[in-house]
Amino acid sequence: MKSDISKHVFKENENSNTFFVDTEDYSDNGDHLSGYEDGDIVRWVWEECKYIGTLRLYGGSGNGIFIIKDAKTL
Repeated sequence: MKSDISKHVFKENENSNTFFVDTEDYSDNGDHLSGYEDGDIVRWVWEECKYIGTLRLYGGSGNGIFIIKDAKTL
């Protein structure tokens, strides 16, 4: 089972339904996500609502940032 992505998800702005996930590690504690690929189905929690969507590479391969397509509440 893969790790919970909820704390790595951010929303484009409050008026959109566009979400991104950043899998890169920017800290010294190694708290990052690994093993996610383009096309993976993911679930996360945003403001106490459960969502599901599909990861798609964003801005080129290898940068660790994905856009979440087809985000829907569960």
